[in-house]
Amino acid sequence: MKTRILALLAVLAMLIALVPAASAQDDAGCFGLSAEDCELIDTASATSLGVSSFNQEFSVDFSLTGLAMLAPLLGPEVPVNGDITLNVTGSGPLYIDASTAEGAVVDLTMDVELVNGTETTTTTVGVTLLDGFVYLDLGDQVLGIPTEAATEQAGMDMEAGDATTLAELAEIDPMTMGIAGASTDLPPSWTNLITYERAGDEYTFFVDVSGILATDEIAMVLPMVLGMVDTESLGLGDLGDLTALLPIINEALIMDMTVNQRVDTELGAVTGLTFDTNIEFDLGVAAGSPGAFPPIIIDLTFNVDISDVNGSFEVVAPEGAEIVDPEDFDPSALGLPG
Repeated sequence: MKTRILALLAVLAMLIALVPAASAQDDAGCFGLSAEDCELIDTASATSLGVSSFNQEFSVDFSLTGLAMLAPLLGPEVPVNGDITLNVTGSGPLYIDASTAEGAVVDLTMDVELVNGTETTTTTVGVTLLDGFVYLDLGDQVLGIPTEAATEQAGMDMEAGDATTLAELAEIDPMTMGIAGASTDLPPSWTNLITYERAGDEYTFFVDVSGILATDEIAMVLPMVLGMVDTESLGLGDLGDLTALLPIINEALIMDMTVNQRVDTELGAVTGLTFDTNIEFDLGVAAGSPGAFPPIIIDLTFNVDISDVNGSFEVVAPEGAEIVDPEDFDPSALGLPG
């Protein structure tokens, strides 16, 4: 499922990249922000990437509804009993430490609640990244998994070298991440579909994804994109008929994304961020029978606020950890893909 979602996002990114450009709009190229506000948020974002430590409080709220009627049709191999919600809240420090193999130390405590139809599971999990190990505190057991084994399973590379900031750890140049001039070549029909607004110290970036997909520009470049992408190798199957289905998809789909950034004016940095995406797909409309099925609705919200920026933190390994041999590490025992 994750591979399919990433692949679809890659196709969408190619669609947007290949849309023919129009002449520059009469603004600063920041999706409606003034030149001054554009410079402020770009500078604040770059400053945030230049920090070396912080404490964070975060939450993840996910819901997938509209499955009650479909769940019995999915079969026993799909563990869905009805509507699904996942709520995670957590907190803890992160700091850059070039003396460690990972380049950073993380210590988080998370409360997790998963509702699958009528089944509810709650747990508290501690996650510590320190000195070559990922420690998982499961309450009645603490496991120490070598970072190399854990990151290999996650498809990540934690070799950080001599990083001293988040930007260096991620190997990105903060000054190349700004949005100044990004909207100057967008088609006129997209003017109100991607917006950036400021209200006090908050900046809100909004994308009407379904609105963009319904524009003539997307319909024009879609066949070209599908011809460039090996969709079967991405796990998407044969999408050759997607062009013909696009009008139906546009009628059945509602999707948007919002990013809210909160700027601390004293630090000159973004210290709070909320990402929210909403997807609604009306199966009845797609099948030509409006009202026959309830719409499938996906809501995902991620929120994080940071404090004690560039402060000092001390993290120690959990006591009594059972060190797992990399050769014996079975991620399926922890509910992870094997």
